[in-house]
Formats: sequence, structure tokens, C-alpha cells
Amino acid sequence: MISGGTFGNVDLDWEDPLAARMYRRIARFSRLIRFDRRGAGSSDPLPLDALPPWEGYMEEAVAVMCWAR
Repeated sequence: MISGGTFGNVDLDWEDPLAARMYRRIARFSRLIRFDRRGAGSSDPLPLDALPPWEGYMEEAVAVMCWAR
């Protein structure tokens, strides 16, 4: 699983030839799941004071990984 991090856009990353090549190579031998943190990237924006703590981000990442099994 690859996260878009705090900044960035998981959709626009595919326009970068090096990133797209890396994602395709990973996807050849595994399942590639990409997502962004709530309030960042392609997600609907949130006010800075409404962003969940990093612990919440990890809970979301675990939930995505469990759902994708």
C-alpha cells in the first residue's frame, strides 16, 4: 500500500513517468492500493483544525488494508 502522504494527489502522480513506472512494476507482482489522508490530495478538503491526528490516519490505513484482503 502506498499513501499519498500529507500533500500530493494520488491521481496526478500517474502523470509523472517515473512514479507511474514504479506503480506499474509494483502492481505486476502485488496488489497496489493508493489512498490519501483525509483532507489532503484528492480527498475533500478539511479545515486545518479539523484534520484527524496521525493516529487516526494509521487507523484509516489499517482499515483500508483489512478491507482490501
